[in-house]
Amino acid sequence: MSRVVACTATPSAWSTSAVKRRKTEDSALKEQEDRRALLRRHVRRNVNLADETCVPPSLLGRELGMGVGMGMGMGKSMSMSGGGVGSWSDVVSAAAWADGLVHRGHVRWSPGVDAHPPGVGNLSCLWVGEVGPGTGVVFAPDHEETSPLTCPVPLDQDGNIDVHGTRLPFRYADRVRCPQMSGVEYHSASRGVLLTSRAPRAHVGLSLLKPFGDDVEYHPYQYLSTRSNRRDTVVNGCAAAPSPSNLLCVLATNSGVVSVSLDGSMSSVGSAVAAAAPEQALPKEILDVDFQNPNVVFAGGRSPRIWMADLRSPDNQWASVRHASSVARLRAVGANQIVACGPRNAMALYDVRFVSRRQQRQQQQDRPLVEFPEYRNEAQIHVGFDVWPPGQQSGAGAGGVPPVAAAAHEDGSVALYSLSSGRRLPCRALRDTVNRLREPARPARYGGGRPSAPAGRNRLVGPVKALRFAEMSSDGSPSLWVGQGPSVDKYTFGRGEDDE
Repeated sequence: MSRVVACTATPSAWSTSAVKRRKTEDSALKEQEDRRALLRRHVRRNVNLADETCVPPSLLGRELGMGVGMGMGMGKSMSMSGGGVGSWSDVVSAAAWADGLVHRGHVRWSPGVDAHPPGVGNLSCLWVGEVGPGTGVVFAPDHEETSPLTCPVPLDQDGNIDVHGTRLPFRYADRVRCPQMSGVEYHSASRGVLLTSRAPRAHVGLSLLKPFGDDVEYHPYQYLSTRSNRRDTVVNGCAAAPSPSNLLCVLATNSGVVSVSLDGSMSSVGSAVAAAAPEQALPKEILDVDFQNPNVVFAGGRSPRIWMADLRSPDNQWASVRHASSVARLRAVGANQIVACGPRNAMALYDVRFVSRRQQRQQQQDRPLVEFPEYRNEAQIHVGFDVWPPGQQSGAGAGGVPPVAAAAHEDGSVALYSLSSGRRLPCRALRDTVNRLREPARPARYGGGRPSAPAGRNRLVGPVKALRFAEMSSDGSPSLWVGQGPSVDKYTFGRGEDDE
């Protein structure tokens, strides 16, 4: 016998109250769906998210692994793929590395000089390297800037400068006279130190010193020179040639760029080109030079241009990028970029793959890949500047450090910048040192324990002129060496006194 099943709701579901309740619920649900459909038309996925040139939020960018870099610090961005200087992840890593720098001690330069004698300014230049495990070496002029001075710097197991209770073995190069020393570089192939002088002379000169031999008393020395068409020729700096170049270095002079061969012969770069028109004029007053690779040279000077020449070309013709101001300092970044800084707070990074000789005719500034809006230098030419990683290296360098730049500001401070974003990186160690230098003088204390930031200096002595990134085997990451006053300070990533 079959069972009869009701196919409708119970009688209570058809009551007046139940019908009104269902009608109210259906109306609320319809309003919610209509609102959701309306908002769906207002909120859309950004079409640029599918493009690698956009800048996603930091968390989303790290999850997606998008290789992008921020440009100009104002929301604009440009792709760093295909030989760029970094990724969005590098921006975060650079900020973490800069904030983790700690002061690792200092070397009081020039024996017998007080911690901050009156009238003694910042070091004009320096070079830092490693001559053995646990021993660094600093090469810089003495406080009178007349003779080069080298000093081994002992480091403890934590990378601190261990000079407490010891007398540093400073070595003078007595036979070398290099007044107004403007640059010091190390040529690894010849194991020679290259010295340049800003003192006016009737020739282009370069001092080649080999101070790292076994004989402490004897340092092979050679002076290379060539006649100049000016009686007041000055050499503003040099760049050691990378391997496997057949050059020793290139010089930045007020008569243009001069190349120096391994045999000591000198020649002007681009001298064979006749300036048929003003827009094809050769670079003259050069302030800084650098190698992009063994065959390509960058140069910058008084004119607002970054010059580039291929040394393999028979006539060494110059191409140029128009900068916002004079180019005080420049450095090659990666395989295709160049970063330059100068007066009028102008610091920018350019991609040289889009440079042509026809661009020399234009009068407007070339569009930079990245700008650095927080850079502060209104009128100074002799300022410190360096980048990491150096040369043709791209991406993260030693210790996983992403591309960064150290730049001296006009007020005497030193700032770190991300080459991927152009933004200034927070660094407590550098900020604390500047604040300490601005305080009234107090007696410097010496003793054991971890070295603290130098005391006893009561003011900043103009902009810092000597900055250098250097890699020591005991550090695991690059160190920043700063010539502040008559002292050389070291900053490295690691634990500070307040870290547990």
